Amino acid sequence: MFNQFLVILCISSYFKVISSDVKFIATTRQFNPKFVSNFTTSIEKEPNGLNVDITLIQPIIIDFYAFVDVQIRLRDSKIYQSLFTEEFDVCELVNNVLINNLMKRWYRNLVKYGNFMENCPVPEGYYYLRGLVVEHSSLAMYLRPGDYRISGHGYFKRADLNETVVKATLDVKWSK
Repeated sequence: MFNQFLVILCISSYFKVISSDVKFIATTRQFNPKFVSNFTTSIEKEPNGLNVDITLIQPIIIDFYAFVDVQIRLRDSKIYQSLFTEEFDVCELVNNVLINNLMKRWYRNLVKYGNFMENCPVPEGYYYLRGLVVEHSSLAMYLRPGDYRISGHGYFKRADLNETVVKATLDVKWSK
């Protein structure tokens, strides 16, 4: 669950521009029915924003990790190239108030647009984002306009449980 939202947040928060410069283009998602009963996304056209609905049927507890890959498609290319990847313990990121990295800023943005938990463990239940847009303050300044793809997955990383819970991608176009 958190990974999908972090993936979405990566795109929506990664550009230090006004939200009208970044357009959500497409999303894909998959979920493991052992942990999630519903996972849907939709893109609002005007104003451009992202909606997400997810229903957890098992709680997110310790050793839940996210892997995020931020990619760019260069002009006249059909393929995306990875800019950077990040793997992190989601509960550590959410619970630790001393962390102030890019992923934490993205997560704080998610909390503004939905009912995400601000601590772990996360109980089963219905979670959502409504009208998620690009925030000015949580972006890396070195990126340039272009086509971006954020992909990622959330998974348990334990000896007794090593399963993916969700996978998602989000494509956006940043224009000036």
